[in-house]
Amino acid sequence: MPGQANDSSTTEIAQELDDALATLNTALLQAGRSVAIIRRNLPQFAALDRVVREMEAAMARARQQLDTSWDSAKEKTPLRSVPRPETEAPESPESMQNSLDSHADEGDSKAADDLEPATAQQPGLSATRCLWLTVASKIGSLDLKAVDGSVNENPSVLDVALLDYDGRQATLKLWVNASADPEGVREALVSSLRNHLGDAEQTDLSINFEPGSAA
Repeated sequence: MPGQANDSSTTEIAQELDDALATLNTALLQAGRSVAIIRRNLPQFAALDRVVREMEAAMARARQQLDTSWDSAKEKTPLRSVPRPETEAPESPESMQNSLDSHADEGDSKAADDLEPATAQQPGLSATRCLWLTVASKIGSLDLKAVDGSVNENPSVLDVALLDYDGRQATLKLWVNASADPEGVREALVSSLRNHLGDAEQTDLSINFEPGSAA
């Protein structure tokens, strides 16, 4: 009887060992399959890593370019700044009379051939119209260099002055050749600015003729 009990116990132990070896063998087979799958996908992982690195480098370059463009716009303004013209106060009747008397006295002492027309002293101003341009960015800082390029590529624009600039909005005064079609110049400026700065969802534009500008 003791011998039968020992044989039964030995059989049970052997069966448990066989089961454990079978389980271990199954796990090793599954691990081998997983390793094979990972090995097959390694080239895809490497390609994905390269794509991610390229995207990170592109974003870093774009960030650096934006910072450089903003610093350049603040430090180097391509347009000359002039003060906004102020409306002169009307002269009193006494000062107007004194001025007329003074001109009359001077006219008596000068020969007629010494007088020159006012247009000879300022040859370009009387043949121009003045435009007021206001442009504002809705999506960030305003690219002042793009505004300058858009305006100066129009051959009818003779001169440009920057009146105000706060980073997002700029006001400019434009001297336009009076012989050019005013509406044509306005439309050409709007088209050029839209091409450089974007549509109405990105940029606000306002272009108007200055009241009383030379015809």
